[in-house]
Amino acid sequence: MRIGIVGTENSHADHYIRHFNTEADYPGHRVVALSGGPNDRNRQLAKAGDIADIVQEPAELIGLVDAAIVCSRDGRKHRAEATVLLDASMPVLVDKPLACDLEDAQAILDTAARRGVPVTSFSALRYARQVTDIKLADPDLLAITGPADATSPYGGIFFYGIHIAEIALALAPGRPIGEVSVQNLDDAVIATTRAGKTTIMLEFVKPDTRTDVPWRIVAASDGRLLAEQIRLDAHYARPSIDVFAAMLDSGTAPLSDAELLAPVRILSALIPPIG
Repeated sequence: MRIGIVGTENSHADHYIRHFNTEADYPGHRVVALSGGPNDRNRQLAKAGDIADIVQEPAELIGLVDAAIVCSRDGRKHRAEATVLLDASMPVLVDKPLACDLEDAQAILDTAARRGVPVTSFSALRYARQVTDIKLADPDLLAITGPADATSPYGGIFFYGIHIAEIALALAPGRPIGEVSVQNLDDAVIATTRAGKTTIMLEFVKPDTRTDVPWRIVAASDGRLLAEQIRLDAHYARPSIDVFAAMLDSGTAPLSDAELLAPVRILSALIPPIG
C-alpha cells in the first residue's frame, strides 16, 4: 500500500514516516510521496524516509499512491485536501481535527460515502494507552482537562482542543451527544454535555495561564473515582497508526460518521456566533 502525506509542516508527519518507512513497522505499507513542493522540510523528510516523490498539490498524489494522510495543522484546509483524494477513491486518514466546522466535516464524510472508500480522523490521544487502558462500562462523570488556544492560527480552539474532546468521547463511545453548554472563565473555557447517562465536563485551559497544563482525566463510576494524567513518550503515535494501518488492511473505517462528527460538534459550540 503506497501512502502519500499532505501537510508535512506538522510534526506528525515525522511519526508516520518513522513508523512506516524508517522502522518499517507495517510491512507492505510505505510512505512514497509528499505534497507541498520541494521545500527544505520535504527534502529533509524525503531523505529520512527514502521517499522518491515530492509533488506540489494533493491532487498530484493521484496515481502515485493508494492511500493518503492529510495532516495539515490547520483543519480549515482539510475539506479541500481530503475530498480531492477521496474523490479518486482513495482511503484517507485526516489527522486531527477532521474539520473546523460541521459543514466541512460532513462534506468529507459525504464524499467518502459517495465513493465507497473509508475515511477516518482522530487525535492520537484517543488511542493512547493511558486512555484505552481505562475500563469504564458506564461512567457517571468524565472530566477532561488540557491546553487549548482559541487564538491559534491553525484553526483556533480546534488545533489542541480536539485532544480534550476526543479523550472524553473515547471513554464514552457510541453514545449520542446532548446539548453543549459553555462557561467562559478568565483562564479557561468549560464545556458541559451528556453522552447517555454520562456527564462530560471539558476544561480547555488557555495558554500562559497555568504552568505546564497536562492532559488529565477524572472519572467517577459506580462509587469509585479514577484520576489519570496522560504522559506522552516518543512512541505515543504508534497505537493510532495501528488503527490506520488496520483500516487500510480491512477497508473498514474504525469510527462511525456520528463518532467523527461528535468532537467537531462539541468544539463548534465553543465558537461565539458572528454578528
